[in-house]
Amino acid sequence: MENTIRPKYLVLSLVVFSIMFSLAWQISKANATESHTVPSNLKIDMNRALEIAKQNGGGNVSEIELERENGEWFYEAELDLPGGGEKEILINAQTGEVTVEELEKEGSEDKDDDRD
Repeated sequence: MENTIRPKYLVLSLVVFSIMFSLAWQISKANATESHTVPSNLKIDMNRALEIAKQNGGGNVSEIELERENGEWFYEAELDLPGGGEKEILINAQTGEVTVEELEKEGSEDKDDDRD
C-alpha cells in the first residue's frame, strides 16, 4: 500500500490552514491596534507622571506605564521603598491626581490600600 495524499484532503487541509492563519492574523492586528490607541490630548505626559510618582511615592520608581481603567487613563507607577517592600500608585493622566496607593511589605503578599 502506497502512502499518497488524496487531492481532496490536501485541498481541505490548505483551506482550514488558511482560515486559521487569517483569523490569528486578524486577532493579532486588532490587539496591536487596541493597545496602541492612546489619546493625544492627555494633560500629563510620562515625564510629569514620573515626577509626580517621585514626589508622592517615597521611593525609587522601578516601573511606570500608561494604562486605561474604567474609561480613564492612568499612569501606574511601582516604587521600591527604602526599608524594603514596594508601593504602587495610580496617577490620573488628565489631572495628575494620585488616586490609589497600594503598599506591599517585603516578604508579604498582602497589600494595604490607602485611598486619597
